[in-house]
Amino acid sequence: MASTATAPYDNKTVATINATVNGTGTVVNPGTGEPGIHLEVNSDKGGYTVHVCLDWYARKQNIQFSARDMTAPKSTRTSD
Repeated sequence: MASTATAPYDNKTVATINATVNGTGTVVNPGTGEPGIHLEVNSDKGGYTVHVCLDWYARKQNIQFSARDMTAPKSTRTSD
């Protein structure tokens, strides 16, 4: 089941985290209704949910993630 995206991207809070993927999910953008891919990741600083891209883009580019994949997303903090 998809959850709802809420916070906008903020360039002032961009950071890179080294993390391990725990799982993936789909989140629907309330403005456009388009689903996006989100990762549940763990880093040495805790757990995070990271928006990757829109679902159609992931399929077009054959982007796939699996549990235990290592990743270093560059993202913005949207909540505490």
